[in-house]
Amino acid sequence: MLLGSLIALAAFTGGCETERVDAWVESDWVFINTSTHKVEVISRNFNSFVIQPGESYIYNGAGLGPQNVTPDAFISPYDPGNKIIIDDDIVHLLEMGESITEVPNFEAEKVKYNHYKFTYVFTAEYIETLIAGANTP
Repeated sequence: MLLGSLIALAAFTGGCETERVDAWVESDWVFINTSTHKVEVISRNFNSFVIQPGESYIYNGAGLGPQNVTPDAFISPYDPGNKIIIDDDIVHLLEMGESITEVPNFEAEKVKYNHYKFTYVFTAEYIETLIAGANTP
């Protein structure tokens, strides 16, 4: 299951090539909490994690993917259907078409050939947005 999940990280999103050539693809997902709130991300398919204020969490993925991969070919390990819990009680369910990788404080950086680093920062402003729009069970 884990290997399948890692391969899914490098899912190819399309193109003009008639034949796909696979290569080793790596990704580093860095989640940083600069807010004063505890943040918990619950994932259906990947590692769930908790980030205390001022801390970070790193998820490393690797597997086969398309040669000459670009950042938009990666699938975030934390996607719709997952939950973000703020301070143990405020829940924000990620909706279809919504991902924590789509907010302004997310960036992709090429580390080397077929290796990208994706950094996401839970800022105080974004946490307040989540709290304001929280849908609790």
